Amino acid sequence: MQKDVARLRSAIQALTSNVVPVIKVLDFIPEDIEAMWKELEMWRVETQFNASMLETEERSDSVVSGKLVIYLSILPLMPWLQLLQNNP
Repeated sequence: MQKDVARLRSAIQALTSNVVPVIKVLDFIPEDIEAMWKELEMWRVETQFNASMLETEERSDSVVSGKLVIYLSILPLMPWLQLLQNNP
């Protein structure tokens, strides 16, 4: 009977010594989840900002490339325009 009690006590002590660290880790989970949600929101805001900046830059590039196309289309006419300016 004493051997059984001693084994039971030993088993309970082993279980307790293994469970306590797990419980301590579980205590930090809500804090970690909250921090992860905050970080996720930060990345969402940054993603939206960067998408907006990219869209603005693409529109700007579109305007510049449109002007470049116009310039390149009239470039072959430049000698004729200069000739007309020099000979009124």
